[in-house]
Amino acid sequence: MGAGILLGEQRLADGTTMDWHLKGAGLTPYSRMGDGRAVLRSTIRESLASEAMHYLGIPTTRALSIVTSDSPVYRETVEPGAMLMRVALSHLRFGHFEHFYYRREPEKVRQLADFAIRHYWSHLADDEDKYRLWFTDVVARTASLIAQWQTVGFAHGVMNTDNMSLLGLTLDYGPFGFLDDYEPGFIVITRIIKGVIALIINLLSRCGIYSVWRRHCHHLLP
Repeated sequence: MGAGILLGEQRLADGTTMDWHLKGAGLTPYSRMGDGRAVLRSTIRESLASEAMHYLGIPTTRALSIVTSDSPVYRETVEPGAMLMRVALSHLRFGHFEHFYYRREPEKVRQLADFAIRHYWSHLADDEDKYRLWFTDVVARTASLIAQWQTVGFAHGVMNTDNMSLLGLTLDYGPFGFLDDYEPGFIVITRIIKGVIALIINLLSRCGIYSVWRRHCHHLLP
């Protein structure tokens, strides 16, 4: 969420809606210590990977366009900058609920849940048990997505709550990988942040379960 800007929502001819979202557009209030920018290399990777996942039949955001920049981006080396126009049915994430929960704004957590149900689970809007039914479907979508990742050997490198889609879409292709052969010890990313964090393919399902429960269901409880 930190390096992204949601431009708006478009209603399509068939009545569905589509979010238009810029990734790498620069500083936002949520960029933390970063510059909010993206490098050309990573935007090309996301564009190729998201289209590959789409045509493999796996739910995902999609890349509409890439715009390059003359301004350099400083990472481990100096790299050319770029912005990615990303489109999806929704960019709602578990992390949006987490944000309001930790700000101690339970009413906004409920408002966000009501918004999600009204827009994407409209058949539940008038059900007395709508929150339980909605959450059950979120869990099912997340489990289905991770199972589909495993069928093609896809490993997501950063399953933080800001990269977990409420609608069960593959979201954010930062560090990721595909396995050519089954290897339970395959490491997607290793970083030194207060120790070594290694996310490996056979832990994906556990990460998903943790993210759903700890960072989503937990935030809807009184």
